[in-house]
Amino acid sequence: MLKTLVERTKKCSYVCAILTVILLILQFVPFWSFEGDTLSISGYVWLDSSNPQFAQYVLHNTGAEANVNPVIFMSVFIILFGILGAAAGFWKPKNGYVTLVADIAALAGIVFFIADPMLRLSFMWIIQFIVCIAILVFSVLAIVFESKAKKLSNGNSAASLLNATERAASIRALASNAGTVEGSDVLDITGPDLSHLITYLTDPAAECRAAAAEVLGKTAVDAAFTHMSHLINTEKDEKVINAMRASLASIHKNMEKLHIESK
Repeated sequence: MLKTLVERTKKCSYVCAILTVILLILQFVPFWSFEGDTLSISGYVWLDSSNPQFAQYVLHNTGAEANVNPVIFMSVFIILFGILGAAAGFWKPKNGYVTLVADIAALAGIVFFIADPMLRLSFMWIIQFIVCIAILVFSVLAIVFESKAKKLSNGNSAASLLNATERAASIRALASNAGTVEGSDVLDITGPDLSHLITYLTDPAAECRAAAAEVLGKTAVDAAFTHMSHLINTEKDEKVINAMRASLASIHKNMEKLHIESK
């Protein structure tokens, strides 16, 4: 279930990023058509804001003079936050909250398309408006899926920690039930039991990691010594580190003891 939620978050983030790229591209394609000429939103803002034919076209169709300022604000918001939002969506798709950056671009488009009649003089505004709505929808989905994934992950971790005492008891029971190497007090733990103990060295609960180290310290298993030698370098819990240090020393001592006794 957790894996499914993570995959859904990624897919929604990718879709959101792709839609944002489409919105960016639409800023540079022909938007208005007038007197046999065409003009894109970015072209009007950055290259031809004083076009007299376009000004006459706007005045004739809206009854008001062309005002470039709202279009500038919209264009800046869409281009700036669109680039950042698309990059964030492709870079960290597992984090649904990065889509909020693209939402700023989408909201800018929605607000200005509704507020400025000049921007509605082309059927292209409907396409961009739909793209903006779709960005918001997939952003919400990405955030919802990620929130559910985090909740499920935290729940699994909490449940794992609640059972730590029982697991630690079962780990120590392995020592009680194990036999010893003939002629010594060194525990003879092999097969599945040994594999389980080594796996417990990376258990989420520090109590279980320490218990596993404690039991393995009563053996003379070279594989256990090797695993702990690596894991102790990344271990954060002080109690576990101390247990591993004691275990490594004990395993080494047991190995020497068995070597001496075998002569």
